Amino acid sequence: GKVTDSGRAALNITGRTVVDDNYRPAGVALVSVERGGAAADAGLRPGDTITKIGDAEVTTITSLSEALAGEKPGGKVTVTYTRDGDSRTAEVTLGEI
Repeated sequence: GKVTDSGRAALNITGRTVVDDNYRPAGVALVSVERGGAAADAGLRPGDTITKIGDAEVTTITSLSEALAGEKPGGKVTVTYTRDGDSRTAEVTLGEI
């Protein structure tokens, strides 16, 4: 069965690590955003690249998971992301994995 109450915070997205011109990990690009999920509700869209969760730099999918590990579902975090080359922020109310 599906675990519905994992107690782990989530953005409800599918992402992949992106690299900069020097092939260094540079963030997490959103491949898909779950409709009605935390990221979607905050206005994040596929193609956006997350670079920070709160004060934590996000360079890879792993660092994104680590940044969320200390958070609780229902908690709010500031997500810094880029869209079309512009840096933006969104207040995200976290969902659950």
